[in-house]
Amino acid sequence: MMNLFRNRKKNNAGPALRKVPKMPELDDFLANQDYEGAISLLNHKLKAGNLEREQEDNLQLWLAHCYYRLRNYEEAAFVYQTLMDKDDSPAELGVYLACCKFYMKQYLEAKAIGEKCPKTPLCIRLMMNVSLRLNDEKKILTFHSSLGNTLEDKLSLAGVNFQRMHYQEAIEVYKEILQASPYVGESKDLSSPSIISRNLVGLNIDMALCYAKMDFSHVAYNLVKNYLRLFPNSPFAKNLHLSVLYRTITSKANLDDQSELAKNIDQEGLTMVQQMEELLKQKLYPEVEYLCRHNLVLFKNCDTALQVLPSLMKHVPEARLNLMLYHLNKDNIKDAMSLCKDFEPTTPYEFLVKALTFLRYGQENDSREHLKTAENFFQMVGESGLVQDTIAGRQASAAYLFLAYKFDDVITYLKSIEDYFQNNDAFLLNLAQAYLMYKNYVAAEDHFIRVSGPERDKLLYKSMLARCFIRNKKPQKAWDMMLKTTVQSDKLSLLKVIAQDCYLSNEFYYAAKAFDELETSDPTPDNWNGKRGACAGLFRQLANHKADTTLVEHMREIIQLVASRPHSNCEFLLKVIRSWGASHNVDLN
Repeated sequence: MMNLFRNRKKNNAGPALRKVPKMPELDDFLANQDYEGAISLLNHKLKAGNLEREQEDNLQLWLAHCYYRLRNYEEAAFVYQTLMDKDDSPAELGVYLACCKFYMKQYLEAKAIGEKCPKTPLCIRLMMNVSLRLNDEKKILTFHSSLGNTLEDKLSLAGVNFQRMHYQEAIEVYKEILQASPYVGESKDLSSPSIISRNLVGLNIDMALCYAKMDFSHVAYNLVKNYLRLFPNSPFAKNLHLSVLYRTITSKANLDDQSELAKNIDQEGLTMVQQMEELLKQKLYPEVEYLCRHNLVLFKNCDTALQVLPSLMKHVPEARLNLMLYHLNKDNIKDAMSLCKDFEPTTPYEFLVKALTFLRYGQENDSREHLKTAENFFQMVGESGLVQDTIAGRQASAAYLFLAYKFDDVITYLKSIEDYFQNNDAFLLNLAQAYLMYKNYVAAEDHFIRVSGPERDKLLYKSMLARCFIRNKKPQKAWDMMLKTTVQSDKLSLLKVIAQDCYLSNEFYYAAKAFDELETSDPTPDNWNGKRGACAGLFRQLANHKADTTLVEHMREIIQLVASRPHSNCEFLLKVIRSWGASHNVDLN
């Protein structure tokens, strides 16, 4: 819009030969992007009066433009409407008014105004974006076909592709622009993240956003750094830079050790909070300030999530999602579900967060209905062409298949992205569980052992690992893990797993010991029968392998366990075993 407004006559007179400081003119304010100063000057001139109609209209046009550049779209719209109400007002004013309505999110009004305007390139670009917001696919295609080959039209097309989450298509448009520019820097390789254009350097940020959305953090990082080398104080670029660092750190994704991101991530990560707090001390556009406040909550480990995020939900769409994730991480499932009410997701990431919320609620309340809804959401994201071949898309497909009990397919999807999550405990646990359910106990054990965080102390983890040990003929490791468990209730649960799985796996020695421990705390017929059955099973193994000294030692120990706790059927069992030992010259005393 500035280009349209700057087609005005300039004063070519020479400078006044005075020693007193020259009062700044409108051009001075505009050149310094001091739009508030320009507004003050314009209002002063308008209030002074004694202006011809053309002069007054020209000043009001500049006034509306300055309000627009300050993102004060309400005031800009008011000035444009005032000009339009005058006789013989230019027809293109309607397009400027429609632009204001667009940024005020009054899309239907913008559409109604734009339809009455001349179909200039600006109007076509505006109407294409309005159609996008109104989900009018036919209109989008119509206005798309009317776009020209100008820089503005290409940038608008790239922006529409970005909004539709067609990130690769947007990148291709940006690369085409850079390729056609005579000012592209030394690098001619457009696939390289080191592209710097002297007059189009801002495209580094646009491309960085696309790559960040596609989870190519290292490419996004390099592009943002390119921009910051020329504009180190850009609030938006700084915010994007810190966001890329944050996502890389929290995702624990593997990085090339030789990449610039890998070399700097620790040092730059330590200063994230300080840099964001410094940003908030600057005078920022409201949208950038909201974004910075939102991201500062994340950088501080969500310590102030409940105080800050609710007030930002109207301004930053991610605020609701991150508040839902905060409640999920704190096991406040009901609070997370309450945020799902009247929330209609539109992007794959929003569907994923809602799917996670329904999954956790369904698991906690044993609700098959919620689990089925979560399964459908995961399937929808996994099959979406927008994210189908991304890491998030494959994770969503794996989650859907897990809920559908198709564990072989779960393994296929997770294995395809395993290189990105070598040290991610959550990923390793999910893949290990899939292997366990698919009865590939060797691979399951390998992935469970690689978990290094606090999950190792949880009962579920120990129970699954114990099962793997037992099925892999390592019952001693399961028994040792049980002995190291200090929580008595967890210890009893592990004993049940060991007793039952060892019995089913013919590891009767450890099964008998586990049933004996269980009988001590709970002397029920089930535990006695389990111990008796395990003792009988061990005796049968000994009868088949009477020369095995380890089996002989184990049999002696189990005989002592059975004899130490008298039972009505105990004497007969022991008499049979000892009689066999005596007749086969096996000392069981």
